[in-house]
Amino acid sequence: MADAKKSRGQAWKALQAHYETMKAVHMRDLFAGEPKRFEKMSASFGSILLDYSKNIATDETFKLLGELVDAAGVRAEADRMFAGEKINHTEKRAVLHVALRNRSNTPILVDGVDVMPEVNEVLGRIKGFVERVRSGEWKGHTGKPITDIVNLGIGGSDLGPVMVTEALKPYCKRDLKVHFVSNVDGTHIAEVLREVNAETTLFLIASKTFTTQARNYSAQFGAQFSARNSPTARPSSPLAGDDDERQERQGLAAKGADGSRRRRLALRRSVDER
Repeated sequence: MADAKKSRGQAWKALQAHYETMKAVHMRDLFAGEPKRFEKMSASFGSILLDYSKNIATDETFKLLGELVDAAGVRAEADRMFAGEKINHTEKRAVLHVALRNRSNTPILVDGVDVMPEVNEVLGRIKGFVERVRSGEWKGHTGKPITDIVNLGIGGSDLGPVMVTEALKPYCKRDLKVHFVSNVDGTHIAEVLREVNAETTLFLIASKTFTTQARNYSAQFGAQFSARNSPTARPSSPLAGDDDERQERQGLAAKGADGSRRRRLALRRSVDER
């Protein structure tokens, strides 16, 4: 461990020393000294172009960066991640976002079990649900097609969906509007809810742990909004089977009605006491 820290420290110091020699270099000088700099420092993937030639960097820069990566053990940790090892030490579990992007279906084993069949099954259910919403087949609880989607999430549960939505905007269904709520300040969700109709709004709760304050607060606010503004509140779990969905809707509706009665009684008592 001590040797590894020393190696990382040496690699970092070498990079810092290189920075001191490079900080006065001008971009024009780099291109003048390397006529084929763009060809050497760019890469293409389909229609995507990565051009890193317009950075104050040389072959020596990338060599030193590579040495720092090796000294920090980044490649070894990446191998452990792809192997399904439990590198998330705080939650003591594997980091499996790589499985979601594993379109080659190469087996990813966790505790000796390939997780890819389950991942593909869930992705298939998500795709089917999305297609039903976009086509208008999956409707709100009063039988009207969905017109608005409200994403409730914070941090990565907000930034990720926002980025994807912006990137894929040219391919979106224009009459389906997407809204994002990522702040525990009630003003944020209140302003969004002013623009939507409960009968045609789908709430998405995005959370990795389902314990964040913003997620809990926004979900409760959204549920109360639907209950107050819908003639027949019927919460649902869109990825559940038909029977499961129907039972869950009935159970949640009953609980919501009972909870609403209790809140009204409590409010009346509070007013009477005053």
